[in-house]
Formats: sequence, C-alpha cells, structure tokens
Amino acid sequence: MKCADCENCKFEQCNGGVNRFYCTHPAAAASVNAGARLIARTERHSTELPVKTAPRWCPIKYDK
Repeated sequence: MKCADCENCKFEQCNGGVNRFYCTHPAAAASVNAGARLIARTERHSTELPVKTAPRWCPIKYDK
C-alpha cells in the first residue's frame, strides 16, 4: 500500500514553504495518542509526497 493512494493521507500546507503529509487513520492516531501521525515533509513549496511506500507503523500495511 502506498500512502499516496490511501484515503487516510492528508496534505497540510504551511506558510514558509515546507509542507507535511499526515496519516489520519484511527489506529495510527491511537498508537501515539495523537490526532495524526507525520508521514513525511516535502521540499520547499512542493505538494508531492516524497515517500514511495508506507511507513513501518502503518496499520493498513499489516491488515492483510
């Protein structure tokens, strides 16, 4: 599973240039008691997700 194809991947644009992608899956948020987990930071002013595979903590990755 790629994060770019996942419906739980949320893009957040920040002032200053460096944007972030977060995982909003409930199981991922419950594992750290937070609202969302950081997947990756982008290059300055970019909107493209820089990772090609899901992180090792991804709850969907092991749901097979």
